Amino acid sequence: MKNKTKLLVLFFLLISLFPLSTQAQEEALEEDLSPTPIEEQEETSQTEEEIKEIREAVKKKVQEKIQQITSSTTLNQKRAWYGIIEKVEEGKIQTKFQEKERTILLDSATTIIDLKRQEITSSDLKEGQQILSMGVVEQENTLEGKRLVLTSTPTDWSKTKVIYATISDISTESKVLVLTPLKNKNEQYEVKLDAKTNSDTDFSDFENGQILIAILTQSENGKLTYAARRLKTIKAAPTPIPEQETESENTQEETDQE
Repeated sequence: MKNKTKLLVLFFLLISLFPLSTQAQEEALEEDLSPTPIEEQEETSQTEEEIKEIREAVKKKVQEKIQQITSSTTLNQKRAWYGIIEKVEEGKIQTKFQEKERTILLDSATTIIDLKRQEITSSDLKEGQQILSMGVVEQENTLEGKRLVLTSTPTDWSKTKVIYATISDISTESKVLVLTPLKNKNEQYEVKLDAKTNSDTDFSDFENGQILIAILTQSENGKLTYAARRLKTIKAAPTPIPEQETESENTQEETDQE
């Protein structure tokens, strides 16, 4: 009887020890499989590098798309480029202004005007002459010249501006125009006309809303005031609908109703 009791006690002891041993093995196995701090650091570093590479790839793609859109919108648009002739070749001239080199294509339909307002040919063009080239953008830095106008050279190129703008205001007494660039309508230039101004339009004929190309030099008496050196009118101001026409139409309608 005592032997049986001893066997039963031993049996229960073995059963109680078995789960503890299994649990200890499982915990040891989990510890073996869990990543060490070094492995965790390597995985984090690798993830950060992958994220950085993805960001760089996306940034590059966006820049390429922006450049593509900008180039496509510029082509086939009317532009006026200002510069000094560096080279005269058959069917084209090379110009440069503020370190930017451009090519102006010429053909039989291109009109060229000299300083005396007389029409000349491409054979009369010379290196060193200052020219305003108007036409259509053929490709980057290349213009299909429609009308070229020779102008006098400003004394200080660093203070020279060329803008494509709309007349926003006119001061008849002081002979001043307020010009708003078409590219940036938040900017305005106060432009003074004097005896040195070369303009194809009399001051009395300027109107609000007219579009023109202006070559300006910074005035000596004020940073925000510019002197007009060359003004070329591109588009007349829109003609407003006379109020009299509207009144006459209303009168006619009333007459018809009677």
